[in-house]
Amino acid sequence: MKKQLLILIMISALFAGCGGEQTTRRVDLVAEGPCIEGVNAEEFQSAYKTLPKPLNAASAKPEQFYMRGVGFYCSDKHAMAMNELKLALAKNPDYFEALMLKATINKETENIVLALEDLA
Repeated sequence: MKKQLLILIMISALFAGCGGEQTTRRVDLVAEGPCIEGVNAEEFQSAYKTLPKPLNAASAKPEQFYMRGVGFYCSDKHAMAMNELKLALAKNPDYFEALMLKATINKETENIVLALEDLA
């Protein structure tokens, strides 16, 4: 029931054009912190520093891929963010935050059908 309610809310937001905190312009991310409300600033800054080099997919945790996805997203590098989110979801298909960010990126890049599939 909770998942269906969240899906309805996100669908409404997709068509209303409501992006909230995530649509603000990104500047100095290490100083400013994550562009997504509720993301731990310390974990974000730690992950952000690892962006130039890939993680070892075998030993990395889904949370690490998600935080890197947030870092790329906040840097307006949507394709790279999607790659990290897909790696997070490969390790944990039920990772709610990763699913929501993936849907948000699809919405922002005007892939509405994919955004709705992410939420289904």
